[in-house]
Amino acid sequence: MSKIGIRILLVAAVIAAMCCVPGCGSSSTAPSAATGSTGSTPEAKPAVEANAMVGTWKMEISAEAMKGAPKGTKAPEMSMTFKEDLTFDGKANFMGKDSTVSGTYTIKDKAVKMVTKMENGKPSKSPDMDATLAADMKSFDLPGGMSKMVKQ
Repeated sequence: MSKIGIRILLVAAVIAAMCCVPGCGSSSTAPSAATGSTGSTPEAKPAVEANAMVGTWKMEISAEAMKGAPKGTKAPEMSMTFKEDLTFDGKANFMGKDSTVSGTYTIKDKAVKMVTKMENGKPSKSPDMDATLAADMKSFDLPGGMSKMVKQ
C-alpha cells in the first residue's frame, strides 16, 4: 500500500472513530442489589443494569494499518468519555492536529449508535454511526476493520 493510501486509511480510522461510538443502558428483572428481589412483588422495582459504556475508551490502531505508514509517523490518538446521561465527549490528535467531538449515544443489547452533535465546537454534519460491542462489552471495531475502541 502506498504512503498516501496508508495516510488516508489512518485519517479515515480517526474520522470514523470520532463519529461512531456507542452507548449502553437497559432495564432488567435481575435481582435488586438492595433487596435481592426479582421484581415480582408490587413494591419492588426492576434493577437497572450498569451502563457498560460509562468510562474512558481509547482507540487502538492495528499493526497492519501502521505497517505501510512513512517511517516516523506517529499513530493517531483518540479517547472518548461516555457518561451516565448517555452523552459522550471525544478528543483526537492526528499528525499534530487536535480535534474534539461531543454527542449522544444509545445501546440495545450489544448494538450501539452514536450521534455526533458537535465537532471542533461547530454543529456536526457527520452521519450517525453504528457499532457492535464485543462479547465482553469492553471493545468494538471501527469501520474499516483497522482500528477499535477499547475500554480503559
